[in-house]
Amino acid sequence: MVLVDYHVNPDLTLAFGVGFNPDSEYPVLPAAGLIWNIRPMNLTLNLMFPRPRLIYRVTPNLSLYAGGGMVATTFRTDSDQGDKIGLPRFNNALGTYRDFRLGGGVDFQIIPGFMISVESGYSVGRQIDYTRLDETVKFDPSPYIQAGVKGRF
Repeated sequence: MVLVDYHVNPDLTLAFGVGFNPDSEYPVLPAAGLIWNIRPMNLTLNLMFPRPRLIYRVTPNLSLYAGGGMVATTFRTDSDQGDKIGLPRFNNALGTYRDFRLGGGVDFQIIPGFMISVESGYSVGRQIDYTRLDETVKFDPSPYIQAGVKGRF
């Protein structure tokens, strides 16, 4: 992804970009968004794809958020994957995984640049598209939980 952001003022940032994934169903995707710090209420409206959210800063080190998100990746199956499931056309198949999520979470900054995060919500649209095979595998909606450590240098 190539992304350019423009700081209109200390409270407003605009961003524009384009993502490239030659093996995806959509090899080129445009991106645009904004981040608006609403200072009197300690809120940040982050409308940046793929994780738009409304963030409330409880303290300088603790934030709560609610929003959505998309997780996506492109992959190729093993050369014998289809044989293992009795469908040889899935050998070495190219797939695109997408998961649309709604949820909320908490970020806690331990020290500057180092944060722990916990998020939970509901996955509302998971699927794998095997576009060259004209096959889509859809999954039922389900809850999710995710925890992680983030670091910036």
